[in-house]
Amino acid sequence: EDKYGLARQLLHPLLPWFRAVGFHGPIQVTAVHCKGKWHVIEYNIRIGVTSGAMILREHDEVRWVVPGELASYSFAEPDRPIVRLLAGEAPYGR
Repeated sequence: EDKYGLARQLLHPLLPWFRAVGFHGPIQVTAVHCKGKWHVIEYNIRIGVTSGAMILREHDEVRWVVPGELASYSFAEPDRPIVRLLAGEAPYGR
C-alpha cells in the first residue's frame, strides 16, 4: 500500500529504468517536501556482487594485477587516465 503516494511520486518515474536493466534490489530515496511536492535529493541503489563466472562483453580477457603491472598492458584511450591514477602516476583529481 502506498498510503502517502510516495512510491508513485518518487519511485514510479524510475520504472522504465528498473525494467530496462532488470533491477529488483533495494532502493533508498532521500527527498524533501516543499510547496506541496516531493523533490528527490538522491537515490541510493545497492548493486550486489554475483558469484559465478564473469561475463565479458567488451574485452577478450580479465585478470587481477597489482598497480605496478598495469603499464605492461594495453588500454583504450578513455581508460588511460584511471589506469594512471591506479598505478600512482597521476594525482587524484587531475
